[in-house]
Amino acid sequence: MLLAKQQILRLAGVLQAVLVVLFWIAPCRSHGCGGSYFPNTLLSDGGVPLLTAPEATFAIEISMMNLLATNRWLVVSNEFGTETVADAAELRLALKQLGRNLAEIDQIVQQHEAERAVLQAHAGRWDAWVHSGSAWSPRSTNAPPFLPAGAAHVAEGLPGEFADYFRGAIAWHCGQTNAARAAWEALLNRPASERQFRSTWAAFMLGKASWETEPKRAVRYFAQVRSLASAGFADSLGLAVSSLGWEARIELRRKNFPRAINLYLEQAGAGDGSALDSLRFAAELALHDAPRSAKALAANLRARNVITAYVISGGWNTPVVDTDSPVFEPVLKFLSTQKRIPAPTGGWHKMESPALLWLQAVEAAKVRDVESAEKVALAAYQSGNLDMARRWIDCAPDSPTAQWLKAKLLLRDGQVEKAAALLSKLARQFPLGDGPQTNTPGKPTLQERLSLSPAWLSRPLEILSTTQVLGELGALRLARREYVEALDALWRSGYTEDAFYVADRVLTVDELRKYVDQTWPQNGNGLRQLLAERLVRMKRFSDAKQYLGDADRQLLDQYLAATSAAHDASQPAAQRAQLLWQTAQHIVGRGYSVLFTPPEDTDWRIAGGLFIYNNTPPYRLQPAPRRILPFSADEQQRVASTAIYPDRTWYYRFAATDLAWEAAQLMPDNTDETAHVLWQAGTWIKYLDPKAADRFYKALVRRCGQTTLGAEADRRRWFPSLDEKGNIIPARKNTADQPQDQAQNP
Repeated sequence: MLLAKQQILRLAGVLQAVLVVLFWIAPCRSHGCGGSYFPNTLLSDGGVPLLTAPEATFAIEISMMNLLATNRWLVVSNEFGTETVADAAELRLALKQLGRNLAEIDQIVQQHEAERAVLQAHAGRWDAWVHSGSAWSPRSTNAPPFLPAGAAHVAEGLPGEFADYFRGAIAWHCGQTNAARAAWEALLNRPASERQFRSTWAAFMLGKASWETEPKRAVRYFAQVRSLASAGFADSLGLAVSSLGWEARIELRRKNFPRAINLYLEQAGAGDGSALDSLRFAAELALHDAPRSAKALAANLRARNVITAYVISGGWNTPVVDTDSPVFEPVLKFLSTQKRIPAPTGGWHKMESPALLWLQAVEAAKVRDVESAEKVALAAYQSGNLDMARRWIDCAPDSPTAQWLKAKLLLRDGQVEKAAALLSKLARQFPLGDGPQTNTPGKPTLQERLSLSPAWLSRPLEILSTTQVLGELGALRLARREYVEALDALWRSGYTEDAFYVADRVLTVDELRKYVDQTWPQNGNGLRQLLAERLVRMKRFSDAKQYLGDADRQLLDQYLAATSAAHDASQPAAQRAQLLWQTAQHIVGRGYSVLFTPPEDTDWRIAGGLFIYNNTPPYRLQPAPRRILPFSADEQQRVASTAIYPDRTWYYRFAATDLAWEAAQLMPDNTDETAHVLWQAGTWIKYLDPKAADRFYKALVRRCGQTTLGAEADRRRWFPSLDEKGNIIPARKNTADQPQDQAQNP
């Protein structure tokens, strides 16, 4: 039976494998923010995101290498339940070939399935014990649940090969490894005509029984599985494919990386998807072993291609390793204790990047084909070895990937004009479309396969290379003061927040309107909404209506009706004040806020309101350790000209305070209602812009000093805090007033 139960030695091996995996996972990059999505931007940090290195996808790179050739008989069929079905079907066929009648066949199969059920039940208990993490030692009472002797038997009437195999399976589950081996070897010693159905099963299990303690013997058995399948022996479980992975596992332990990689490639070529994960792990181990084996691996075509694929798919960030000789370092330490040499100031260990060691080995191997050159250039750029990247870019002068990297190097050198010209050429070569674009029939180029995934995201967010090139070109056009072209490229490439910044703060409203009319004439486009909001802020309401959707247009009509009635001097002052105050509250309560909230405002919440993102001008102007993207005086002047308030964040609150101020001017002094309007409007912005809030505080004191709120404000020299019921919260000594409750300060 193939549900093999690990012996104690094998459990130790499993534990060792787990520890190895944990060791490798520990240094990997981790990302904060709990998996939340944050918008992408190229304009932050002085334009440093423009220098981000693209990455490949390991599985895609493997599939592009044409390294997956395999024999036609390697077909995966190892699905859940296949073993039970195959066992019964093949047993029936074998019995029929022996001349048994239908009644005899049914009886033997039923008896055999009953005995198999005993082993399957035991397999479940064993798996539960293994997964529980139970520890065991000779002195422990928590011994592994081996099958009790006599719990299962070989059914009478089984053909010889089936009886041999099942006898071995029973012994295996009972923890009697030697007896299991003897039964399976006896099966393989039968004449070929007597073991057509269970030869591959027996050879496979003999390999599994030996791989921990006798790896060389196990390799021979796994190779025998494939030979048997190739010779025509039944392989209904696809064990020939599985044997490739098991043999590769042994070679990994031996650090025979080229052999392991070749076996995993063949397994992947046969259709076993798990082989790709194994290939990635093998490449990671090989890369970590680069100080010892990089030279030999670089000389092997398949190993070189697989490891390079791993490097450009994120392996370039593999943690540094100690490259000191196990003899050299202790000798140096000894000599330093004898005062014959000084102790090194940087420590004893010589730590180096495995990716750079690998690239040096590939360079030493004198690989010169264009595809390898562009991949090595990419890996060198990813690893920060810019001189090496330049050398390999020169080896692939016509490669789009190399040209893209060259543009990034030009940016690093401050040559924005040259970088923009190069990206403009690349963007024309890879235009955006409704689906994946490719200039190479049947096989996309490396540049078309690359993508970006921001390092600070905890989940992948792939940006296709063709999209990225256009976005980067848009950012450079902004620096070159080609504002409309910059907006178009950023918007089409999906850099929405950067596009909103250009549209809302850099272009004049008439420039934006012309672009929208010519390029996005249909409703439903975010730029049309943004244009409408700009026109609303400029009080060009009739122009704004044609760019709003139906629902927002109705909101604008309601707002205009309310403010028009409030400004009707023929109406009583109290009624006008009430209308103005209700409208202000409606804005803050988010009823009309859509008309007053630019898309990049800080109140645009993400991740369920847990985070607030700001792409307002300070975000573009903020200091950066290095400014890659110049910020021209013309752009700064344009940004300044579009500012409505000193602090544009939470813009809708400032719009609401303007209406509240008008309302207060129509209300009598020293009433609780007037005091509340002045207090509430001031608290809306007192933390955002204290200077703007100061006029409300002073009016509250001067006009409503006889009210409770006005008197308390005068005593505190600022706005008091209120609880949910409107009662004044006593001020804490030596502390500033606390923020208002959300109900009072929405």
